[in-house]
Amino acid sequence: MYEQTAYPVIDLAETGRRIERQRREAGLTVRDLQAYFGFEYPQAIYKWQHGECLPTVDNLLALSRLLRVPMEDLLVYDDQEVPHFYHRMVPLVLEERRWSREVFLQDFRRVGRGKWKRQRKD
Repeated sequence: MYEQTAYPVIDLAETGRRIERQRREAGLTVRDLQAYFGFEYPQAIYKWQHGECLPTVDNLLALSRLLRVPMEDLLVYDDQEVPHFYHRMVPLVLEERRWSREVFLQDFRRVGRGKWKRQRKD
């Protein structure tokens, strides 16, 4: 059969709780982080803390420096077993998507800006 490969998967909710806990332990408010990152609104930080999304890599690095913890200590992840053949399938899927996009664009140009219809080639 296919061999299994450990692949890390980030737990968004737990990572968010950890970011919030580290922020509180550092004695910082959400508004402090907002000012530090230069965000106009604090929603991004609330999204991080609620596990809706992750900070970008550069923001994660800056956050780790501000909180004085290693960047990896902010992330909660689990190594999940994934069949090895998935790693070989990804390029094939990407190639299929690129090909489909090219076909779509060719057909769209042929039909024009009106209602798009897929041209069947029999």
